[in-house]
Amino acid sequence: MIWLIVVFIPIYWWYESARQGAAIARLKGEAVARGAEIYLSHCVACHGKTGDNIPGKHLRRTAMEEAILAKVVSRGRPGTGMPAFGDEEGGALKKFEVSDVIAFIRSWDQSIFESAAAHLPQATAKSPGAGLPEPAAPSEADSATATGGGAKKGKIVYSDMGCAGCHGNEGQGDSAPSLKGKSAATIKNVVRSGRNTMPSFDAASLNDADLNHIITFLGSGKK
Repeated sequence: MIWLIVVFIPIYWWYESARQGAAIARLKGEAVARGAEIYLSHCVACHGKTGDNIPGKHLRRTAMEEAILAKVVSRGRPGTGMPAFGDEEGGALKKFEVSDVIAFIRSWDQSIFESAAAHLPQATAKSPGAGLPEPAAPSEADSATATGGGAKKGKIVYSDMGCAGCHGNEGQGDSAPSLKGKSAATIKNVVRSGRNTMPSFDAASLNDADLNHIITFLGSGKK
């Protein structure tokens, strides 16, 4: 009987160790996949599809430690175009979402990015738990301006897209020019085409309806 125990225990621990290792790898893989979707939702417009759009800020090859990267994503970098994304700082991401996007960045796999891009709907991508509201009720929609948007939703989309990091919380301007008083046509043109250090946002990253909501929030009813 003793010999059975002697034989069985090492075998059990070998299988248990393998099982735990497989479970950890699966959980990490799931976190990386979620992180790719969050990156598409909140980071790709500035950092690009390969993480290399901003000179000197190559996310795909970052040597930044995980704790420092988490601090930058959560709190942003004052005085730069990097906004705070952590919900404790007024951003759209919860702690686990910050961890997920960091997991993707630190183990960058372009095939995972492409897979996430392929299956996400062609609309403003939203990270899990981003909490964008349901479409406006008819009474709110009726009161929207001629741009076809609603200011309440526009403020949320404006924040979730990270616009406040450069243009200020109300579009008053910060490290980038003020958006107040700009015509709807001007804002749409700059958003779609980009300008100077301002990246372009296509319909896959910011759909027309959400762009109209942002324009209404900024108080632009001009054509």
